[in-house]
Amino acid sequence: VCPNVKTELLRGLPIVADNPAVFLRVTQSGETSWSLEVHNPTDKPVVTTLRKNRFFDPLKDKHFGPEEVTLPPGSSIYREL
Repeated sequence: VCPNVKTELLRGLPIVADNPAVFLRVTQSGETSWSLEVHNPTDKPVVTTLRKNRFFDPLKDKHFGPEEVTLPPGSSIYREL
């Protein structure tokens, strides 16, 4: 423990969804580009709102979200960030 040192830690994903049923996968696809997959593993349609995690600096200047999406059962959507 270093009481005089300021440390920040990102816990979680660079993109967050307000519906816990969906799976998110974010991968770096270039030096400053990212790919997002949002997957609905359920057997019913789901609606979720996607947002940037405000603590993830590499996405701070990207124009993304909030975005509400509807996912059919068993499907995925993809976004380039």
